[in-house]
Amino acid sequence: MSVLSHIQPKIYSLTGGLFANWMPSDHVDVGDYGSIRKERFLRDGSLRDLGLQFAFEETRKAAAKLEYVDGAKFKTGAAVSGETTQTVGVKAKAGVSVQFSGVGAFVYHLSGINQRRFKNPAKFYELLGKELLAERVTLDDDAVLVDEVRLADTSTIIVSESKDGKLDLTTGFNPIGAAFLANAKGKIQVTHSAGSFFRWIADGSTIPLIHLVRPHFPDGPGGSGPSTGSLSKFVRYLRTLVGGRRLEIPEIHLEKYIEQGRRLHYSIKSARESVQMEFRDITVEEFLGYEAQRSRPKSFVTEHVSVVAARPRRAMRR
Repeated sequence: MSVLSHIQPKIYSLTGGLFANWMPSDHVDVGDYGSIRKERFLRDGSLRDLGLQFAFEETRKAAAKLEYVDGAKFKTGAAVSGETTQTVGVKAKAGVSVQFSGVGAFVYHLSGINQRRFKNPAKFYELLGKELLAERVTLDDDAVLVDEVRLADTSTIIVSESKDGKLDLTTGFNPIGAAFLANAKGKIQVTHSAGSFFRWIADGSTIPLIHLVRPHFPDGPGGSGPSTGSLSKFVRYLRTLVGGRRLEIPEIHLEKYIEQGRRLHYSIKSARESVQMEFRDITVEEFLGYEAQRSRPKSFVTEHVSVVAARPRRAMRR
């Protein structure tokens, strides 16, 4: 099992449905599409590249900090003996030891957090649904869409690849308060390391967390068609209703949009049929894959959590 197969279900549980963007410094934005491979989102492109226009909004940046910790314990004290101003860039004020237990043990310390999401989800999903049904935009059946990201001005993220490990740090500030390792006003220096880690120390402008959805078709038109969970099967079925041709956008009318589940009800006037589709949240089981899910422990224990506060345009895989 990869280290991500350990941390993704925990991040999902702690955040209420978000996943770790891996790597956190990679730029991923609202409206990006791609696939899930090896417990991570792999970006293929943006729906803007396929001709869709949409707006997004950002929440007011939170002054509070956010901290997620699992399988890690902190011990603070005086700066490590022998450290000087030259090794940390500023006068060393304190030392921090972080002891990790278990593969995938992690520390997420985030500061200056805000949320980016679609400004008008109903309008966006109405447009995207029509484009998909008319085959003006074609996505792979396993494609997923980013509909929300969390951004951080500064972040310290450390993930252990070893069963146990330890990092000794020296800081140019007093390590107190929530998410203190995200402090951008002071310098942080690794002075000793035992074990293998992924680490981003006081990194600026990261996108550590993302939310993903996938188009889903619970029933055939009118609720009486075949079970068609995939886009390709569904559009082929729609063609049979209109003489083997593609639908045109003016033929597709939105009857109802249900915010819960992003469910859309369209009517196809030329076929005298109704169509249901939804943009369903990706579950942790889908993200990990059922094979990984079967081998994953059924439960896990969080040691410490603190939260403060009009030719077809095809999505080509790169």
